[in-house]
Amino acid sequence: MFYCPLCKKTVKHWLPYSSRKQVACPHCRSAERHRLTALYLSANKMFFDKLLHIAPERSLQNLFKSHSNEYICGDLDPHRYRDFNAVKLDATDMNNLKNDSFDCVYASHILEHIVEDRKAMSECYRVLKEGGVLIALIPQKFDLKISDEDYSVNTPEGRKERYGCWDHVRYYGLDFSERLKECGFHVSIYYIHKEAEKNIEKMVYDDKYLLVNDSNDSNDYDKELLGSRNHFSKYNLNKYEFIYVCKKI
Repeated sequence: MFYCPLCKKTVKHWLPYSSRKQVACPHCRSAERHRLTALYLSANKMFFDKLLHIAPERSLQNLFKSHSNEYICGDLDPHRYRDFNAVKLDATDMNNLKNDSFDCVYASHILEHIVEDRKAMSECYRVLKEGGVLIALIPQKFDLKISDEDYSVNTPEGRKERYGCWDHVRYYGLDFSERLKECGFHVSIYYIHKEAEKNIEKMVYDDKYLLVNDSNDSNDYDKELLGSRNHFSKYNLNKYEFIYVCKKI
């Protein structure tokens, strides 16, 4: 028997997600990264006054609303999220948002779509309050010292062949955290399995934490070290996926 820490329901079988089999929760349709985010927020008892969700995932909206006083989401095409009351938002030029206005910006599997990713990181830094955090998740290859990006590869077919998805513009390597630090962030890496430490040690970072969930209101599954007793399997997580928590200092 499996368990989804996002909707807190037991799962008999995982469903397909995009082209991947046995990934999605049948109840909330969450993928691995969404469940990992839920565990991170619960484990660290995170609550934000004002949270910005870039390119919002439907499965996470209720979670973020329960962890914030004010939830705002935005996308280049807000019509896709009209039932979310999404605003039009270009992550590289968020000129409709004030400086120092958010406690958290959440950007999951977004930056690999953006040519000017450093500009997007800098914009996230700008709109965060001092002490606020950018929570970022990405697809990443740990055998790449430098991210693989070639802007002459500009067709859907070429991008899918090189980067694994038709609208990705790079595959991030071990230098992802350096890009974040160049923008001024203090970078903490959260991980769920000790085997992943070997990849973290190849990167530049400020802190690392093995994710633990000991929330009093958690299901019994959630009260143990995720890296023990194959809990990453029970939650159906990718044991090599990281959460980058980037604090504005």
